[in-house]
Amino acid sequence: MIIKAPIRQPVGAGDIVHRLTAALGIPHCPACQGRKEALNRAFRIEPMPDDAIQQAIARIRQLWSR
Repeated sequence: MIIKAPIRQPVGAGDIVHRLTAALGIPHCPACQGRKEALNRAFRIEPMPDDAIQQAIARIRQLWSR
């Protein structure tokens, strides 16, 4: 599954989990690498085009101003 998000470079879900657990101080085991790779294959987060990012920001600002 590919998800579009307001980010600058592609990232896999496994990379996100890896960074989060590292930041929390959770040690990584050998099986963690396999799970990370599997999550990266299953869920990829791709950058949105710049115009789509601007539209999303405008919509959020519109919702917050209510």
